[in-house]
Amino acid sequence: MKTHIRPFPHATALLAALSLIPTLAIASEWEIDGSTTVHLGHYRINGDRANSPWQFSGGHHYGEFGINLLRRESAYESWRGQILGVVNASDYRSRDKGFVPERLSLIHEKGDGSLPFRAEYGDHLAYFSYLTQQGTQKGVLLDLQPHAARPDRQHSIMLTAGEVAPSWRDLDIGKDSIVGASWLMADERLGNFGFNAVFSHRDRDSSLALPTRKQTVSSLAWHKGLRLGELNLAFETEAALFNGEHNGTLDSPAGRRHSDTGFFGEVTGSHRTHPFGFRLRTEHYGEHFRPRGAVVTPDRRSYEAHASWRTRGGLSLRGRAQRFRDDAESSNPRDTDTLGVSLSGNLLGAWIPGVTGNVNAYTQDIESRDKVIDSTIRVFNADVSKQLTPAWTGRAGVYLQNTDDHSAAALDQQIRQISLSGSSNFRFAGFAGMVTPGVQYRRIRGAGERHEWNPTLSVIGRRGPHQINFSYGYFNQNLSGGDTLTQTLRMGYRYAVRRHTFGIDIDLFDRDQQAVPDTDAQIVRLFWTYSFDNRSARRAATSAAPLAPATRIGADVVALAPGLSFVRARSAIEREGLGDPARFGPYSVFEYRMFNNVDQRQRLALGSEAGTLKRSALIIEFDDIGNTDTVNQTYLRVRKAVLDRYGSPARIYEKGDFGPSPVSDINSQEVVRILEWDTESGVMRFGIPQRYDGIIRMELQHARRFPDFLDGFWSIDNVR
Repeated sequence: MKTHIRPFPHATALLAALSLIPTLAIASEWEIDGSTTVHLGHYRINGDRANSPWQFSGGHHYGEFGINLLRRESAYESWRGQILGVVNASDYRSRDKGFVPERLSLIHEKGDGSLPFRAEYGDHLAYFSYLTQQGTQKGVLLDLQPHAARPDRQHSIMLTAGEVAPSWRDLDIGKDSIVGASWLMADERLGNFGFNAVFSHRDRDSSLALPTRKQTVSSLAWHKGLRLGELNLAFETEAALFNGEHNGTLDSPAGRRHSDTGFFGEVTGSHRTHPFGFRLRTEHYGEHFRPRGAVVTPDRRSYEAHASWRTRGGLSLRGRAQRFRDDAESSNPRDTDTLGVSLSGNLLGAWIPGVTGNVNAYTQDIESRDKVIDSTIRVFNADVSKQLTPAWTGRAGVYLQNTDDHSAAALDQQIRQISLSGSSNFRFAGFAGMVTPGVQYRRIRGAGERHEWNPTLSVIGRRGPHQINFSYGYFNQNLSGGDTLTQTLRMGYRYAVRRHTFGIDIDLFDRDQQAVPDTDAQIVRLFWTYSFDNRSARRAATSAAPLAPATRIGADVVALAPGLSFVRARSAIEREGLGDPARFGPYSVFEYRMFNNVDQRQRLALGSEAGTLKRSALIIEFDDIGNTDTVNQTYLRVRKAVLDRYGSPARIYEKGDFGPSPVSDINSQEVVRILEWDTESGVMRFGIPQRYDGIIRMELQHARRFPDFLDGFWSIDNVR
């Protein structure tokens, strides 16, 4: 019999109970922190609602809360809990009304005794391997660390069982279940071996005409580091077998049982004395290799080769060759061949000192066997920065794209884009902050021709407990069939006093388009946040942080910890040969690829104050590099690299699935992606933050503290 979690009938009583938590914590052994926030919002939409960024008018209100709990039994044993929820009367915050428990988590870790373990109850990240299971679910996870007979060998056994559901209100036991087991053996001589097995069951979905689907996927994975002469090599591979049903394809209806395989292999290498590195990777996935818990592209063959070289002046040169064959087992496969080169760092060296940035160029041929798709795309993309005066930093960008369509459709296209912006510190009326004006021009020629102008202006300022944010965009599209003018204005104000934060946000949207009705929309949102924290009195007695500090200060976010002398941090950067940075307010920004197996642009940002490092961050862009991955696949690839380096996070909050507009999903908090690790110096956080300028990107930050999970604005706004 299935069990459905019913709505909690006394939401008001729940909020009253939450207010007692700080008082109760004082007399307990629990360290508790968190916040409660009341949001009042009013939406007004006039004209053509189809062009409005918001679809529901009127009042939309909600109260949300987040609570973190920690109890240390000893230096080796602890309990951690997390509760996130909302009392909702808004069509934007949640699809459910009333009390919605969104995240309930309790973690028990015991590192001593005959069998060290980590047990997670409620919401948890079940991450086995790339090809089997790497998602969040509601249930139980048990990680056992049995002692090995040999000192050079370690074992880990992970068991999980749970349901995939967006909130506890939607939990329906047996509707979308995942059960799995994973065994990992780490041997200093043989490498790391992993065996994974996952069973999933999805109930019949009449709304999508999908039958019941059951599947099992199992895999064997191996990772080994090796020194060969002057080369440091690392091998990673995984082979998986799929058996069961999936959602169907054009040639095979849903519910039909299939068996198929998946495989990837990767070799990375670097030279011990020369700044040279390379990466080779191949992936093979059958047409019916569609695991429920992993995100891969089925029916694909891919082959990739990457090479890099870094000069003493901080210039990094990278080249790549990639081939992707999609629909590989069909009668009409599609090939995508990419050749690219990129240059980043101090681009002009001694000729014009201080010009830093990234230049990327590639050519891409896409062709299907029947020639219905047959095109060549050539792209040149450059983004450079230079400090012009002690106060101003300039930034310029150029994007050129030519698409030659060789098919019968002959849909050739040409894109020319140039952007200019500047950032400057300012002081006015007691406020200190940054102002960033900019303009972008784009011309697109194809079936028609259009010209686009996009001036922007953003301002961030602080004065004591006051904070202001301002962002304006003017987007003029001159189309062959008529002009369209879109204007957006976002204003925000925050006032923080002791444990309270009060704020107001105003969003204005105006769209004027020929031949169709105009659209005019506004939002006014008020909020009040009350934060509580009893941790400070006990913080001095805590044990070492779960994430061990770096043994050597280098260009890694963990090593570049808050509180470190900025002189020592810069010395570490100089040893890595990163060259001179671009300056954005208090941040020094370096072009630096910290994760070699991540193709996207990466920048290392160091924020300092009074000679001390306050925050370090790695910024990873969702830029167009010619790959065929979706935003979700790119995020999961980067998340895998982060998890492989730093291990299981102490806290995680992942909500929602990406739709056709990832920017809107993130900025409306329909989708949330946050992982956190505790360190000796504070907290390291990885995810996709909200930004007032609307840009979405991934950030890995190390700071003393972060806002609560429910506050999505934790990005480094100074760095664009």
